Amino acid sequence: MITVVFAALFASVSASADTGLPCIDEAELCTGLDDIMDGIPTCVVATAVTLPPGCDLEMLDQRLTIGASASITVEHDAVIRVRELDMRSRIGTIRPAALSADCGSESCGEVVIEVTGSATFVETDFSGKDVDATEGTSLRVVAEGNIVLADEISLSGRGTNGVSGNAFFEAPNIYANHSINTNGKVTGVRGGTAGTITLHATDTIQLSNQASIQANGQSAGRIQLLAAGDITIAPESVISASMGDPSACPDGCASGTVLIDGGRHITASGDIDVSRGATSTGHGGAIWLRSSQKTTIGDTAEFRLGGGTAGASGTLRLD
Repeated sequence: MITVVFAALFASVSASADTGLPCIDEAELCTGLDDIMDGIPTCVVATAVTLPPGCDLEMLDQRLTIGASASITVEHDAVIRVRELDMRSRIGTIRPAALSADCGSESCGEVVIEVTGSATFVETDFSGKDVDATEGTSLRVVAEGNIVLADEISLSGRGTNGVSGNAFFEAPNIYANHSINTNGKVTGVRGGTAGTITLHATDTIQLSNQASIQANGQSAGRIQLLAAGDITIAPESVISASMGDPSACPDGCASGTVLIDGGRHITASGDIDVSRGATSTGHGGAIWLRSSQKTTIGDTAEFRLGGGTAGASGTLRLD
């Protein structure tokens, strides 16, 4: 690996695996006002920036801030390593997404983001880009500080035969305040092959009333909330891994699965859906809640496990 070291506020910028050249020049990336906030050197992205294929961007002594009118687009197998990640919510429709993956008709593989501090995500678009039968890109985020999911994150496929990417977030505490989608189709209807969403916390997971976690598809996906501490699912939140008509899957379709595993207390007050489409002959999916201390099902909770018109209901398990 070739490492280029910049002076002043800028940390090393590692090389692109494809070219052996630096991923991006300092002047192209950090175009905003250089700043030190809370004692942390900060690189402010103020324009639209594209990282080349195989880019390994390493800024472990800096906070990377994506401004309200800025964006970063990644290509195949990008890796981003920073001290903190701070995405600013867009103003109006200035930009399509703060962070996106675009490899044309292909998936960009798996993009890895490693953060030694905290991370805030706003609009993130890793969905398929072609009109039909395209794959979303997977995203793996590991943070040593807390993760806040503050706006829509989409890794969905596109078209009837689309295939979603997978989403993995790991941190001490995870706060989901918006939608995370790994649907087979961007529209969220039951088409294509859905992916897997995993939230893994060494302490707590909190889903607010605005949270919507979806892995719907002709072949449904899997949603996993795994925490060593408490898991709280607010009354208006939605968790959905529902499935369409299996007759459209000649090789068989998968039922949806939701696993909620809390090391202490689970409070489930929202809507959890692993049902099948009304015209389906297959059975519903599976919901499994497991806690080492106590599970509380709130008065507002609704669990949907229904099969199709000629199918059996799914499975609900509480441990």
